[in-house]
Amino acid sequence: MPKKSIAKTSKKFPKKVSFNPKLTIEVIVAAVAILAFAYFLSTSVFYPQKAQNLKEAMVPAAVPIPAQADYEAQYLQGSKSIGKVHNFGQFETKLIRVGFFKGQFRADIAVKNAGKETADFFVEKAAVRQSSSTYLYDGGTFNGKNFSPNEERSGYVLYKDVPAGISGSITVVIGNSLGYSTIFNTLSSSPHIYIIEI
Repeated sequence: MPKKSIAKTSKKFPKKVSFNPKLTIEVIVAAVAILAFAYFLSTSVFYPQKAQNLKEAMVPAAVPIPAQADYEAQYLQGSKSIGKVHNFGQFETKLIRVGFFKGQFRADIAVKNAGKETADFFVEKAAVRQSSSTYLYDGGTFNGKNFSPNEERSGYVLYKDVPAGISGSITVVIGNSLGYSTIFNTLSSSPHIYIIEI
């Protein structure tokens, strides 16, 4: 019986694999990200309340911002009712109340064009005076442009840098109007002045 020839086979070992730490870290990070995403999906689907709590914990609580109505209520509570009327010249005016609104001195006013022609009420000439101090106009909601005859408007005027502790007698100018002067036979500017105690 012939002998079978046995071929000699040499054992081949796999080549040595080089270790790449950068690649390993990337794989670990990717695996963690996938696991976290899978956990989030499973939590959202099977435990929606838990997911909602997690979202609420991650989102910072909003700081409540006072509404305009809150500022208005504070102003009305802390302001002083005046109710004085000025009817000199073409415009009739009324100083309704004064107080502090968002840290600024405010005067609520009503104005009527008592003349027969369209005219402007110069609210930008408004000022508050006490002793040697004068505090000038700083905006507001009142629009004094193009008043039609018999038209009435209301709004408020703000004054700049009036100290919060102001008290005693003050002069409140809510604006100027043009009036005809029989003495000078010409139009002149007339301030609408109110002297009040606060």
